Amino acid sequence: MGRRCLWEGDQGWFFLSTKAGEDLGISDCAWATPANGGQPTMHNITAPPTTTQPKEAVEVSKEPFRYNDPSSPCRVEKAEFRTPESDRITAPLPHTYIKLADLPAAHDWRNINGTDFTTWNKNQHIPKYCGSCWAQATTSALSDRISILRNGAWPTIDLAPQVLINCMTFPLGLGCNGGNPAFAYEYMHFFGVPDQTCQAYEAENQKCRPLGVCENCSPTNQTGPESGDCVAVENPVLWYAGDHGSVSGADKMKAEIYARGPIECGIDATDGFEAYKGGVYSEKTGLFSRINHAISIAGWGVTEDGTEYWIGRNSWGTYWGEDGWFRIKMGGDNLKVETNCVWAVPTSTKP
Repeated sequence: MGRRCLWEGDQGWFFLSTKAGEDLGISDCAWATPANGGQPTMHNITAPPTTTQPKEAVEVSKEPFRYNDPSSPCRVEKAEFRTPESDRITAPLPHTYIKLADLPAAHDWRNINGTDFTTWNKNQHIPKYCGSCWAQATTSALSDRISILRNGAWPTIDLAPQVLINCMTFPLGLGCNGGNPAFAYEYMHFFGVPDQTCQAYEAENQKCRPLGVCENCSPTNQTGPESGDCVAVENPVLWYAGDHGSVSGADKMKAEIYARGPIECGIDATDGFEAYKGGVYSEKTGLFSRINHAISIAGWGVTEDGTEYWIGRNSWGTYWGEDGWFRIKMGGDNLKVETNCVWAVPTSTKP
């Protein structure tokens, strides 16, 4: 079968005359119609019995915004690495020119007058466990903003989180062991990131080299997992973070999302949040809550009884939550979701 890469042909597509198609033998085609109207069918999966011993208690640092439990969903390293130099702002911020009273009661980038501007949902834990939420959430939010910038044009451009895992090393990032979302945008400001057809997600730390940014492989006479010759793609298309910075508080978050698109936010991913299956989630974690996971926020809404909520996207697969999404009560900083968020403005040219 053939392959489609956004840096080949016309963004991975081609145009072929009927006569040329006949000459190339394009005649054996197949088709299928998705069942259930294209909606997924959920199944209950029973885990096999395990003999694993209970985990030993892990001592959690009392240092704010730092969580070093190896069993945590992501191990985000955030506020202690943040400096004023991490913000690069040249244009007025949305909360300075948008009045809160002018914002709609609900705003969802998945449906703006019938158009879905969001890109694909991810699962950071396959093909193996990887604490890459910091790379997933930042590339997810920026990919959505690229879609908005392109007015929802198809095909979508989905940035490659694996490049951040490969190339952001300590103290900026620790690959599958955690990372700093703010510095992810700082990296993208200077170096840019290609789309995922340049670098597939492998869920493991790889080397930062030309092959680790954009590659293509050709078949050889060899067989097995090592078959094929891979070479770095020269001058791949890169997307950059132009202006980028931090935002916190519901009012400023709303203005930023409304004006420019989804943002990345840190949360305290508790056991209850991990077990979330749907509805508007609410949990107060108290004084010793920790930001240990990164997600993106793509809008907000309100229930029939007047409860406002955020619309968030996780990176744990579409079988988690509401097809990979979740709603969480706004205000009161549930799971610290309104405490530490970052944003970036995409650009196709190096700033």
